[in-house]
Amino acid sequence: METIINETMFAKIVLLDDQVENFEDGLGKRIFNLPKFTFIGLSPVDGIDFAVEVPKVKGGGMLWSILDNFDLKLFCNEPGNSLKSQCKWMNKLKYYAYSAVLFRRNYTSNFEEVTHMINGCENLSNSKCSYKKMHQSAETFYPGDVAVVS
Repeated sequence: METIINETMFAKIVLLDDQVENFEDGLGKRIFNLPKFTFIGLSPVDGIDFAVEVPKVKGGGMLWSILDNFDLKLFCNEPGNSLKSQCKWMNKLKYYAYSAVLFRRNYTSNFEEVTHMINGCENLSNSKCSYKKMHQSAETFYPGDVAVVS
């Protein structure tokens, strides 16, 4: 039986699919001869930076739900706060569970370390980023207060 798609064609299809996903995610086109995570192609329009706004819309709500729960857990673990009303339900939890799927960009490779992709955590020798730095980096993608935005 004749092969319809060979390995070379499949690699081109995967590359094109990745580029489409990058545009959908607000990243634009990946430029391979520039630093690892350099994208171009989505210029701001009327002061709106789509490289920020698209990820904010697609994942900002989930990101901030996770960070808000982290912040509340840290607050409730501080001395004197555990009896406060906002801590009653959180004190019963070891962690707040979200359903997730592990992701591999290339299914034939090992999992990818992504900590260095967080702004402020690029040059870490131990691949650990402080919560404060991670939180500050995430502020770019805060979707805002619905009452104020609308």
